[in-house]
Amino acid sequence: MKKKQDKLFALIKTMSMPEKRYFKLSAQSDKKYVGMFDAIDKLDAYDEATLIRLLKKKDMITTYLAGDKNYLYKLLLKSLRAFHAGKSINLQVKEYLDYVEILYYKGLHKQCSKILIKAKKMAAQLDLHALLLEIMIWERKIEGAKFTPKNIEDLFEAFNKNANILINLNQYNRLYYQSVLLRKLTNKARNLESTTNFEELAKNPLLQSQNAALSRTAKIRYYEIYANYYYSIDQPHKEYECNEQLLNLMNEEINYLDEYPYEYVVIYSRILTLQRKLFPKKYPSTLAHFREIPNKVSRAKQEITILVFTISHGDEMSMYLNNGQFKQALPLVAISEKFFEKHQQKIPNNFKLTAYYRFAYLYIGLEDYPNALNYINKVLNEFDEQTRPDVYYWAKIVNLLIHYELQNYQLLKYIIRSTQNYLKKRKQLYKAETLVIDFLNKALRTNEAEKLKPILIKTLEKFNLLYQDEYEQRAANYFDFTNWLAAKIKGKTFAEIIQQNNK
Repeated sequence: MKKKQDKLFALIKTMSMPEKRYFKLSAQSDKKYVGMFDAIDKLDAYDEATLIRLLKKKDMITTYLAGDKNYLYKLLLKSLRAFHAGKSINLQVKEYLDYVEILYYKGLHKQCSKILIKAKKMAAQLDLHALLLEIMIWERKIEGAKFTPKNIEDLFEAFNKNANILINLNQYNRLYYQSVLLRKLTNKARNLESTTNFEELAKNPLLQSQNAALSRTAKIRYYEIYANYYYSIDQPHKEYECNEQLLNLMNEEINYLDEYPYEYVVIYSRILTLQRKLFPKKYPSTLAHFREIPNKVSRAKQEITILVFTISHGDEMSMYLNNGQFKQALPLVAISEKFFEKHQQKIPNNFKLTAYYRFAYLYIGLEDYPNALNYINKVLNEFDEQTRPDVYYWAKIVNLLIHYELQNYQLLKYIIRSTQNYLKKRKQLYKAETLVIDFLNKALRTNEAEKLKPILIKTLEKFNLLYQDEYEQRAANYFDFTNWLAAKIKGKTFAEIIQQNNK
């Protein structure tokens, strides 16, 4: 059972240096809690006994530690709220509404009206329809007594229009999260049945045309749903078109990148990955532009820097792996590991898991099997399978190949049975996985190269035949079995065969 993370420790570890400095300046009169903040900030991992020891060294009473921690947590939230005040349009509008409420109960209604005009303009600019409803409620309270019949009709008509836009967006959000779940469950669909649920989702009337979407945000959801669909059925050109439409919609609003940097990075990163496969000549310039995104944002700058670094270096490594350029990819391991160590609290687990899988793949290509085993063990032992199910399942198969290369034959017999049962239970044992396991079972029965070669040739023939099925071919997204087998048959390196076939 995973240990529950301490919420105060987690919050402090996400804070940037300017945020920490602002808190210390604003809490100077509360030396006890600044001291507790410093003590927790020094910890690499949360340990209450160590924290109590550090606090006692500072002559701080720890009798009511849970209460003190809760108070410090609230102080930090207030400090962060003040630090980030006005740093986004969304926050500015909310701030204006706070001012309106204060001024309203002081009877300063004219001042309220002027602020509401500003707030309304900003909210409309960024599609903030929920806040627009709140603004209209305040308009009704403040201006209601002066309204003519037309004013009343106009206000409630506008209110209904915004309410309908919100209902419409809520419907698209529901469809979007259904598509996210389906994408996660099917990932790259491995049979016709896997696409059925997605096709049923696509029959929804709201997904017949983007014209059914009543706001820019709803239109974004429309294209995100189809991007998920085309990803899952492996239609990269159509997925690329959807992501281009998404980027165009986002770029229509000049403040979109600063307001929603995470969403922007995710879409841009998918365009980057698809360009690598579809339009390789465009890839270097797109990669350079992608890495410039942190310099264009003022909000969540550190978090976006981490996200862009992790995605871009992972994608660059994938390019080298697909081209058989394993030596060129090697420096990226040390660069990434150093970055992971520095920002270990902020790197999402799905990125770490995928990175370690790539590192294992790289070391297989370099024929450094001990290092390959080290990284595949990290995938299998340090992460939950639900973190990234598709990669986790393939790590099980690649683990078998590494043990085969290391000639751990006795251990391999046991691991094969265990892996086979594991994949069967989860209904993840497809034909490609079965072919790998069948090959290893046959290969384990002979130590003679002359007898092994026909097994390799026969397995390669089966893979080539299997890959005529578009669904089964998707196994090649995770490991290049045909080139790995061809390298064994021809007595060449994995890298040589990939590069030869790419030419």
